[in-house]
Amino acid sequence: LGVQVEFKTVKNLDRQGQQFELSTKHLFNTRVQSSVYIENNDDGDVRAFAIGQPFYALDTRKSWGLEVSDISEQIGVYQFGERVRDTQRMQAAGALFYGISSGLKAGRSHRVTFGLLYEDQDVFLAGATNLEADEIRTRKLVAPFVQWSSVSDQFLNARNFDLIGFTEDIETGLVHNLRFAISPAALGGDQDRFQVSASAGMAVLAS
Repeated sequence: LGVQVEFKTVKNLDRQGQQFELSTKHLFNTRVQSSVYIENNDDGDVRAFAIGQPFYALDTRKSWGLEVSDISEQIGVYQFGERVRDTQRMQAAGALFYGISSGLKAGRSHRVTFGLLYEDQDVFLAGATNLEADEIRTRKLVAPFVQWSSVSDQFLNARNFDLIGFTEDIETGLVHNLRFAISPAALGGDQDRFQVSASAGMAVLAS
């Protein structure tokens, strides 16, 4: 029910920097979750913020959320084990969504989420003196989307020995997701795009 604060210092052959995260799953004693994530590295920076209320239970009737991020990083290009040049990537992204559900019925919870995705990304050769067209890759999406999800009511009761033997319910039911998104140039995208994604899976408990 509290606030989690995490600070890391990263130092390896490819990167040096600091990472900071401030998050909570119960903002002001509610079901609203929020997080702030910051990276300051010698090869780039990351800024991310998220706030929202997820479908925290099978009988939850609504969810909502807002996510924004800004990323700038250098990616090394290697040849025969040697770093020959760098590629610069800059990305600004965001998502706004609202979901509804009729709750748990006949052992399953069906959910529909409506939202808007935004992404503006540029990738180019950082060391290039003449930025020709083939040296730059851009991608811009402004995509309304709709997603259908279905979760089955199957849980396993177990003890978490890392938390002094507390009992907890672990989800083992099937989860299905299907999303349709369209990013027309008329809304500001770089071209007309249509995306379909689907997934199915279940939680796996390993002892």
